[in-house]
Amino acid sequence: IERGSILSRVKQNNLLVLNIDKDLMTITARSDIGELYDEIDIWQEGEPLRIGFNGSFLSDCFRNISDEFIYIEFGGDRSPCIVKPCEGDGFLYMILPIQIS
Repeated sequence: IERGSILSRVKQNNLLVLNIDKDLMTITARSDIGELYDEIDIWQEGEPLRIGFNGSFLSDCFRNISDEFIYIEFGGDRSPCIVKPCEGDGFLYMILPIQIS
């Protein structure tokens, strides 16, 4: 997320795209200076999803979390995602998506 956020800051919208499918989340960002593609193994419930976020918002959220594992709940490609701990109630973040074409 941090690498993608740095790269995507070159553009005005600071867009990071998350593709979630088959227990794998890919993170992509593109700008005039380069591209980022990263993969993260996840545990997934539900349908595949492609959703965009402002990289700064994601970075701010994850920078403040020290948990090794977190739960991210998506309601769809136009609904906010909820980030919370797997256990307990130490934090709760809501991040609004950016519409992507």
